[in-house]
Amino acid sequence: DEDDEGGEGGEWFAFAGNFWRIFQRLAWETGAVLILSSYFGWGAVAAGYTLAAFGAAQAVAQALFGPHCDQPVFSLRTFEVIELVGVLGMFGKTPATHDWRTFFNVTFVAFGLAFYVGSCLTSAPFNGLVLARGRNYERTLLASQYGIFTAFLTAPLAARGTFALDTPSPSAIAGLLVVGWACQSLVNASLLRSVDSALIAGLGLGLAACITWAALDRVVGGTGKANVFSYHPVFMALAFFCCMTNGQLVYRPDAAFLRLTEGLAPAELRKSHAAWMAAAFVLALAGYFAIFAAHAQSGESQIGLHESWSRTLHVALGYPTLAWLLLQTLVGLLKARTLVVSARRSFAWHGASGTCLLLAAYVTATLGVWLRMNYDRRGGWGLPIKLLFTGVALFLFGARALFPRPHQPTPRKPSDAFFLQPLVAGTEESKHGPLPLY
Repeated sequence: DEDDEGGEGGEWFAFAGNFWRIFQRLAWETGAVLILSSYFGWGAVAAGYTLAAFGAAQAVAQALFGPHCDQPVFSLRTFEVIELVGVLGMFGKTPATHDWRTFFNVTFVAFGLAFYVGSCLTSAPFNGLVLARGRNYERTLLASQYGIFTAFLTAPLAARGTFALDTPSPSAIAGLLVVGWACQSLVNASLLRSVDSALIAGLGLGLAACITWAALDRVVGGTGKANVFSYHPVFMALAFFCCMTNGQLVYRPDAAFLRLTEGLAPAELRKSHAAWMAAAFVLALAGYFAIFAAHAQSGESQIGLHESWSRTLHVALGYPTLAWLLLQTLVGLLKARTLVVSARRSFAWHGASGTCLLLAAYVTATLGVWLRMNYDRRGGWGLPIKLLFTGVALFLFGARALFPRPHQPTPRKPSDAFFLQPLVAGTEESKHGPLPLY
C-alpha cells in the first residue's frame, strides 16, 4: 500500500534533498578552513574558531525559526534565494591583493554566514514537506540519513578536488556551491512541483549579463572588445538564456512582468511570445556571424575539422541547433499566419519542439563555456567562472525539463495547507515526532 511504498517519492526526496543540503555546508566548511587560514592568512586556530561561531549561529537560527515554521513553502523558497545571494556574494577578486584583501575577507565571511544559515534553515520546511509527501516515517528517516552520510563522504572530496584544479580561493568554493545550489533547488522544485518564473527569468538574464562581461573583459580571461569572437558567446547567451527563455515563459500566469502587451487574451500573449522569439532569432544569427568571421580571420575550419574533440562536438551540436531554430521560427510564422487567416490551430508540436530546442541550446552553450580560447596561454575563463555559468545553466535546464510545457498555464501553485494536510489528518510523524533538523 501507499505506506509501504513511502508515499509519492518521499524517500527519494528525503535522500536527495538532505544530501545536497549537507553537501553544500560541508563543502563550504572544508573550503573555508583553507581559505581563511592560508588565502586570507588567519591561521588554522582562528579559522577553526570561525567555523565554531558559524555552528553556533546556525544553532541559534534553528532554535528561533524551527518551532515557528508554519509556512514551509514560502520559507523554503525564501531561504533558497538567501543561499544563492550568499554564494554569489562570495565571489571576489583573485588573487586577493593587499588593497582588496580586507574587503574580500569581510565579504567572504558575511556572505558565507548568510549562505550557511540559509542552508541550515531549509531543513525544517524541507523535511516537513517531505514528510507530508511520504507516509512511512521510518523509511523516510532512513533515506534522509543515507543522504546525509553520503554527503559526508563526497563534499570534502569535491571541495579539495576543486582546489586541486584551481587554487583555494573564495571564488573557487563559490563556483562549486553554485553547482550544488542548482542541484538542491531542482530537488526543491520537484518537491513543490513548480518554479517561479521570476527566478528563471532573473537567472537567465543574469547569466547572459555575466557572460557578456566575462567575454569582453580580458582581466577575467575574456577575449576583449576588439576581438570579433567575443561577440559569439555574448549574442548566443542573450538569444537563448535571456530572450528565448523569456519567450517561453510569457504564457505562464506568474510571468506578467515579461509580457510586452497588456491583457491575458491569447492574441496578446502570442504577440509577446513572438517579440521575444524574434529577438532570440536575430541575436542567434548575429552570434553565428561573429563566430564565422572569427574563424575566417584565424583560418580555422568553419565545421570543426582538425580541432579538439570538445570544439568539434560544440560545432556538431551548434549547427543542428541553429537549423532547428530556423525551422522553429518558420513554423511559428506559419502557425501565426494560419491562425489569422483561417482561425485554425496548426503545428501542435511547435510548443514541445521549442522546449526541446531551448534545452539543446542550453547544452551547446554550456559546452562552449568550457572550451579553450585561443588568444593566450591561459586558455580563457578560470574554473570559478566556468562553474558559475555551468551551475546557473544547469538550473535553467532542469527548470525547463521538469516543467516542459511553459506554453500551457502552470498548475495551481502548491500551498502550505496542501502539503500540511497529511500532518493534520495524522501520519507516522504524529507518533514519532518530526524529522531531525540538520
